[in-house]
Amino acid sequence: MKQYFTIILTILSLSVFSQGTNYQMKIDSLNSLIDKNDEMIEHLQLINDYLHNEKLIYELIQEKNLNFDSNSNILHTKPLTLIYPDKKLRKDSEILPSDTVVILLEDLGDKYKIEFDGKVGYTEKNSLITDVEKKRNDYNLLVKKREDLRKNILDREVVLKKEAEEEAKKIAEKEAEKERERIAKEREAAEKKAAEEKLEAMIKKYGPYYGKLVGEGYYAIGMTKDMIKDSIGEPDDINRTVGSWGTHEQWVYSRYDLYIYFENGKVTSFQD
Repeated sequence: MKQYFTIILTILSLSVFSQGTNYQMKIDSLNSLIDKNDEMIEHLQLINDYLHNEKLIYELIQEKNLNFDSNSNILHTKPLTLIYPDKKLRKDSEILPSDTVVILLEDLGDKYKIEFDGKVGYTEKNSLITDVEKKRNDYNLLVKKREDLRKNILDREVVLKKEAEEEAKKIAEKEAEKERERIAKEREAAEKKAAEEKLEAMIKKYGPYYGKLVGEGYYAIGMTKDMIKDSIGEPDDINRTVGSWGTHEQWVYSRYDLYIYFENGKVTSFQD
């Protein structure tokens, strides 16, 4: 029932698509729903056939309890049963449809005298079966059909379960993809906002020229140590040389394969 309402709600949601929606999407969605509904109908029909067959079995049991009177005078014709008007079974035969109910009037040894449709006739014994045989044959056929239907239902349920699992997996994958896209967009927006805030802060701190370079993660001749740190971070290593000319430093950024050289606190060259 829950799945039924889910389908109804899906159909209703399809009906309120905006005019700009691709109609092929509607058609594909409705075709998918129709296919799923056909599968459900097919499976329910199998179950209904099984239940109907089961009802016939119990009705048969209730009717005779399978303890039929072997001396019953009710008989049933087999296919192509020939009925004759005389005991010798030689002329003017009449074919009775299969499973016609006749009344046994007399057992003549190798043949029966019977009554059908208000008429009396004769036929060979092997052309008829007793009521108990007919009922037991019907019962056996119903039992066999029950097993066939049960197998079909179980096989179909395996298929439906597999299809449902695959559908659930697809839905989960789509939801996961949407979540990944949402997280990526949020991260992108956060990074963009952080970059804008950093750019604004660096321009305010270092002025429009160097501030823009620092805010966008660049390095250039003339930058100070603080600018470099704010732009690309702390170095992985520092090599310092002090002489009468002042202080010479080499900042090593192994992660970028980058070397920046300072003379008295300002960038004079770099190697990348």
